[in-house]
Amino acid sequence: MVHTDTKPRKIWSADKFIRTIDKFLSVQTDYIVIILGMHHNLPLELAYYKNRIFDVSGIPLELSFALLSVADLFLGVDSCMLHAADLFRVPGVGIFGPTNTQKWGFRFAPHKHITSDSITSITSQQVFDALMCLC
Repeated sequence: MVHTDTKPRKIWSADKFIRTIDKFLSVQTDYIVIILGMHHNLPLELAYYKNRIFDVSGIPLELSFALLSVADLFLGVDSCMLHAADLFRVPGVGIFGPTNTQKWGFRFAPHKHITSDSITSITSQQVFDALMCLC
């Protein structure tokens, strides 16, 4: 499960999300990706593995939570979906810029937090490496 939308200061680059997703799907051939949330700005048409990426953004929140509850892995920014993934004990990677992971990060599920004073300096490779640690 991937969730990208949040407050503007906490949004990670759409291009970096696509690079990370493509690299992950290239090595984890038994995974698919489901995009959750209200909306996103990911250029899915540019993804190499677009046939394994499913955009369900805009579905009701309770359906998003139901999907998230049975997910194998979560990737997302500091947002409500990250907290839901944590409560469902879904292993996940949280991308954090200027927010405090001790206060707002994962607490219960296996996880990796990727942090930086500026979310723009977080690289696709850092996030990919964190995902691979959880597989």
